Amino acid sequence: MTGWRKAGVVVAAYGAGVVLFLGLKHWLDELPWPQAALEASVWALVPTVAGLVAGWVQRERP
Repeated sequence: MTGWRKAGVVVAAYGAGVVLFLGLKHWLDELPWPQAALEASVWALVPTVAGLVAGWVQRERP
């Protein structure tokens, strides 16, 4: 996978995570939209970074 394509996949995954967590934080935790957006952006970063690290570890294995 080229560098630009991988960057696009990462941005798309992060964006999907933000939308998913935004809805969950707003409706389940009953947070106002601005606070839900802030928390969703942080919570979406966790699986994105975990996926990047897992991909790097898998690629580095012999």
